[in-house]
Amino acid sequence: MNNYLIFAIVGIYVVYLCVCVLIVNLKEPNKEKELYETTIKENTHSAYREYLRKFPNSKYNDDIKQKYDVKCWEMVLEQPSLKRYKWYVYLHPNGQYKNQVQKMIEELESTYT
Repeated sequence: MNNYLIFAIVGIYVVYLCVCVLIVNLKEPNKEKELYETTIKENTHSAYREYLRKFPNSKYNDDIKQKYDVKCWEMVLEQPSLKRYKWYVYLHPNGQYKNQVQKMIEELESTYT
């Protein structure tokens, strides 16, 4: 009889844990969406990087990655240098500005030699 009571208590506890996990998971997409909206409003390099770190598999990742790529490109254009171009390639090896960056790197390296 005592064994059945222990199993019942453990079963109830397991159900309680499952409900708690379900509630947390239901709230998480709201946090994800809120952070997405905040990130878009903030529109900074660090905000995009932080969002991608917190939600690596988010449904908004494609949009955030594209905006992050654009923001990094804008940073490169603010102070163009060989170091900045290489930094961009390091962060975004398949970025949308990759071809332009490669041309600029080749051009700058040819002037140094």
